[in-house]
Amino acid sequence: MQIIINDANILIDFLKIDMVDSFFQLPYQMHTTEEVLAEVEDPNKKVFETYINANQFQVKIFEYPEILNITQLLEKHSNLSFQDCGCFFYSELLSSPLLTGDKNLRKTAESHKIKVFGILWVFDQLLANDIISSDLAHKKLVQLMDINSRLPLVECKKRLNLWKG
Repeated sequence: MQIIINDANILIDFLKIDMVDSFFQLPYQMHTTEEVLAEVEDPNKKVFETYINANQFQVKIFEYPEILNITQLLEKHSNLSFQDCGCFFYSELLSSPLLTGDKNLRKTAESHKIKVFGILWVFDQLLANDIISSDLAHKKLVQLMDINSRLPLVECKKRLNLWKG
């Protein structure tokens, strides 16, 4: 099963639109870092602990030498946070795709030949794997667009037209 490294913004967006259960039904091994999980506010962490305890969500705890590598990346890429650099490092370490909505992280990862996916790709995967209906995808994307102004509007509108009931 393919491993996907998750950045905080995707996890938080799926929490906000109540789609975490659907997200973890995807046929991928979802991974993140301890630092990314720390970005999720406390009452919501419990939602992810369920998947961690069920071995559906792996959380990487970096060792000291890895933290040094991440710190070097942070110095080299000043437009990224420590958490971003951790995801970037972990993606490179496992040669796994990265799931993020962060523009700077996306550009940096792609410049290092790391495959990067965003939240619309997740919606596409949820539909392709018959996890949600097109009606639900439409409803949840509208909901997401109301709370996340950084989504690619043209791509969102294409999908909304495609998923119209």
